[in-house]
Amino acid sequence: MVTRVFAKIALALAAETLLCLAAQSQTTYHFHKEVASTGYNLLSTAGPDSSSTMLTTSDLKQKTGSTWIANWATATGVPNSAGMVPANSTFQLSLWMNKSASFGTIYPVVTVGKLDASQNTTAWATATASTPLTTTLTKITFSFTLPAAQTMVATDRWWIESGGIHTEWGQYHSQRYRQFCLRRNSKREL
Repeated sequence: MVTRVFAKIALALAAETLLCLAAQSQTTYHFHKEVASTGYNLLSTAGPDSSSTMLTTSDLKQKTGSTWIANWATATGVPNSAGMVPANSTFQLSLWMNKSASFGTIYPVVTVGKLDASQNTTAWATATASTPLTTTLTKITFSFTLPAAQTMVATDRWWIESGGIHTEWGQYHSQRYRQFCLRRNSKREL
């Protein structure tokens, strides 16, 4: 019998992302199921506005390496700020994750950066959890610092990509990653 492994990534409603432009501001963004643009789900300051959403990869049987689950970006024109994101700016994201079977080793990964007007992404920093997933649903908080200053023009948007690195996997086991955006009125965990 083929056992399926699911890496449930329940986004804790807030990508509590500390995005610093000239004003050194701090803004909380939420993951949404709506489309920001082709290939990107919406990253918005608006709170949750719909039922839970699940994103699932194709079967990853006999594969190792990185698997990206989803991309998020702010809407066109957001944040609409030209300037510099200073070096040492802090980004913090919380994800709820687990896997449904005890085989395989999966490490959660998050990348932050910008999406330009031509739909090109520029990764600024990537964080990999130091502890692999277990079958227990666990809140994983990524907190990392921007290594170098980054320039943004008014048409650039915030971009976040989430996924996992699977370093060992049985050749006879199927697996899929699933990612959830929690529904409105859910308990918020920031």
